[in-house]
Parts: sequence; C-alpha cells; structure tokens
Amino acid sequence: MKKVKVLVIDDEKTSRTLLRRAVEQVGAVAIECSDGERALHLLEDNQDISLVITDYLMPRVTAKELISIVRKEKSEKELPIIVVSGVVHVAEIQDVLKQGVRYFVPKPIDVSMLHEYIVRCFEISDEAARGLEAGEVQ
Repeated sequence: MKKVKVLVIDDEKTSRTLLRRAVEQVGAVAIECSDGERALHLLEDNQDISLVITDYLMPRVTAKELISIVRKEKSEKELPIIVVSGVVHVAEIQDVLKQGVRYFVPKPIDVSMLHEYIVRCFEISDEAARGLEAGEVQ
C-alpha cells in the first residue's frame, strides 16, 4: 500500500520536527520545508500530497497567501489544510477557516488532537479521490 504524503511547513525547526513525528505516527510520510515559497514548489513537484500542515506566521509567502494560491488549484476536499500557530487571534482563525482551512491547531500543539485531525483529513481526501474516480464534478 502506498503511503500518504503530508507537506509540513514551519520556519521553526523544533515545531517542524514535532509535526513530522505526528505525521509519521499515523503512518504517513512527511515532506518538510521552512517557508511558503518552498512549499509551493514542493506542491507543484509532488501532486500526490494529500494534506498540508502549515504554521500561520512564515517568512516569504505567508500561510494566508499559500492557502489562497492552493485553493485556486484544489478544493478543501482534494487537499485539506491544517494551520498551526502560537499566535491565536479569533479574527485570524475565522479568516483562515473561511479561506478553506479544515482545522486550526494552537501551539503548544496537543499531539493527540493533531493525530485526530490528520486522520480526519485523510478520510476527507479519500472521499474526494473516490468522487473524482467516479466522475463527480467538484
């Protein structure tokens, strides 16, 4: 069985390592990078990525810009996104959720909650893939 790929984006190495481990603990493969610009290249080169987990505050291309670009290409069902952040403002959370983010996870990260969200996103992504195979229009 082919392993599911998850793109992990965080400019802080410690946070990125924690996110990678959480992804690996649910049996997926983590592809890591430290900024949104690199993330866009990785998404282009790895069309089989099934989930994006990104920090909210990043250099170069911000999470908000990244989400906007990704949503022009893929729906929330095709490529779920989880945003993590240590800076939690209700307006920012509402904003990213409106942009098509599936879940928002505050830092410090509750790993068991993150595991649950990752698994739920895989289920959503699987449903979308089955729908596309069946010829459903998104």
